[in-house]
Amino acid sequence: MTSFLSFAELCQRVEGVSGSLEKIDLAAAFLKELNDDELAVASGFIMGDLFPPSLDLVMGVGPSILYEAMARACGCSTEKISDMLRATGDPGLVASAAVEKKKPIGFAAFVEDEPLCIEEVYQRFLAVARASGKGSQDTRIKNLQYLFSKATPLEAQYIARLAIEDMRIGIGEGGIRDAIARA
Repeated sequence: MTSFLSFAELCQRVEGVSGSLEKIDLAAAFLKELNDDELAVASGFIMGDLFPPSLDLVMGVGPSILYEAMARACGCSTEKISDMLRATGDPGLVASAAVEKKKPIGFAAFVEDEPLCIEEVYQRFLAVARASGKGSQDTRIKNLQYLFSKATPLEAQYIARLAIEDMRIGIGEGGIRDAIARA
C-alpha cells in the first residue's frame, strides 16, 4: 500500500515545477510504482477528480464542513481557521498550518497510528460522498476529522484541496494521460 504522504510529496514537487513535461515526468515516475487499484485512484487525485464518472458521486463538502472538521481534529476554533484562510487564501495551507499546531486530544495522542495510505483516504472520501439524509453533515465532518487527525501537515494540505476538488498543482486530464502512457 502506498502512503498518502508519498502522494502529497509528489503533489508538492509537481506544484513547484513550471514546465508541463517535467510535471508529467514526475507523475509518471510516481504512477509507475502503484498497483492497479492505487493507479486508478491516484491518477484521479492528481487532477482533483476523486471519483470516476461511472460512480456519479460528488463530495458535497463546502467550506463550513471542511473548516469544522479541521477545527475538531486540531483542537482550534473555526474562527481561528477563518482568520488563517483570510491570511493565506488557500484551504490547503490552512489545513497544513492547523495540523502543524494541533493539540493532542485524548488517549489517541499516546497511540502510534499507521500512516495514511491512498486507499484509506479514498475510502473516507467515498463515505463522505455517500452520506445522505439526516446526520449526513455529521458523517462528512467525522470522516474528514479522522483524516485531518491522522495527517501530517503536508498530507493535510492535499486532503483539504482534494475535499474541495481544487488541487492547484497544474496537471489536467491530458497531462495524466501522458503520465500514464509513460509509466
